[in-house]
Amino acid sequence: MAQGLTQLVDDVMDDELRMMLAEGWAREQRYVAALLDACELKRLPDAERGAAVLFDALNGAMLRQAVDPEADLIQETIETLWETWI
Repeated sequence: MAQGLTQLVDDVMDDELRMMLAEGWAREQRYVAALLDACELKRLPDAERGAAVLFDALNGAMLRQAVDPEADLIQETIETLWETWI
């Protein structure tokens, strides 16, 4: 995990790679926003904001799970957000 973070830092220091990474993340968030919008979640008024929150929460959960691989923090994060939004 630490090696991956080091590579990410190297990538974001390069303007071209940072732009490519930003475009990839934006595409992923648009896709997730479309999925959330299709779910018609009553307590999620803005699917794009929800996708950004989900994306950020899952990245944080992956970092935490790297430290505690026994926990299923990714699933827990998804379930918590889902329960909040339905």
